[in-house]
Amino acid sequence: MLFEYIQRNHFNKPDSLFIENAVYPAFTMVGLLVKDGYMSPNGANAIAFSKQLAIRKSFSEMIERRNLLLGGYKNQNDEVLTWDIIRNAPAYLPYEYTTYQTEGPYPSDTTGTATHPDSYQAVKIAIKELLEKNALFLFWYGKKGYTLRSNNMLENIPIYHHFKEMPGSIELFVNDSFAPLYVVFAIVYTERKIICCGVGSSFHLQEAIQKSLEEAYVLRWQKESNEILKSYLNEKYPEKNYEEQLSYLLELKSLPGYIYTREEININTNNDIRNCFPLWLTNLHVIILQNKFYSALKCVKVFSLDLYNHVPIKQYLRIERKINQETIKISEKELLDIPDCVFI
Repeated sequence: MLFEYIQRNHFNKPDSLFIENAVYPAFTMVGLLVKDGYMSPNGANAIAFSKQLAIRKSFSEMIERRNLLLGGYKNQNDEVLTWDIIRNAPAYLPYEYTTYQTEGPYPSDTTGTATHPDSYQAVKIAIKELLEKNALFLFWYGKKGYTLRSNNMLENIPIYHHFKEMPGSIELFVNDSFAPLYVVFAIVYTERKIICCGVGSSFHLQEAIQKSLEEAYVLRWQKESNEILKSYLNEKYPEKNYEEQLSYLLELKSLPGYIYTREEININTNNDIRNCFPLWLTNLHVIILQNKFYSALKCVKVFSLDLYNHVPIKQYLRIERKINQETIKISEKELLDIPDCVFI
């Protein structure tokens, strides 16, 4: 098994001894999983400054995307046993809430899904990702956030120097709705289009910026690779119009600047992820996903009836969701006037 070889450092992908700050993209593809006429994603991307780590990350990402089609382990009543972190007690969810959903009251994608050899770390990563997407909802549709002017900090982030060699400007924003967790949004753009976006979170501000730029980088790499493939296959698609999003970006750039202290930059605190939960959050379910592909990794999904369990694309937003009602209280009419979220 590839992952086992990598764990033992036997996989023949040595990092360079001479190139500094090289970033390595990786892509992992496996066979399709088919269930009830639906097909799972069969590949995933990742980047890292180590070839082995890049492959391990893409392999893990592929597993969680694939396993989400299987959902949790259901009983005879089509219910899945979960652990509710808020109540600190076992609970049950309908099986359909534990897999991909595009219909019904609770749409769900891979948001809040994570894979890791350590189950505690898997749950922590999954919670962070769920909070990221909900912070993104508050930022994009409610303008809850700040601009980040952090040139000195950026110079200390290796991935930033790769962006400096590419066309496009970078705008950074931060949301602290789930403090002490920082959620950073990176948007790379030109005068005509949005090139790529990334979201990252951490209890350490600089690390959150780094993660957002790394996600933007891998999405840029994926987009450029797809364009090369389309060109090779002689496929032509109309160029996407980003006029509305670029105009909205100008509004976001007028948000107040975030004022941070030296301690916020330099001190990496190990906060308990539960400190990030708002008082109005009434449930947060940890779901063990079926994992028939590689059982050595723990694959989980974290799901909440109070939050959005997906990328906040307008067609899947339900304004009655508690996070909306307890925060920005956006109406259907107001939602229609805002361009669709450019992050994917």
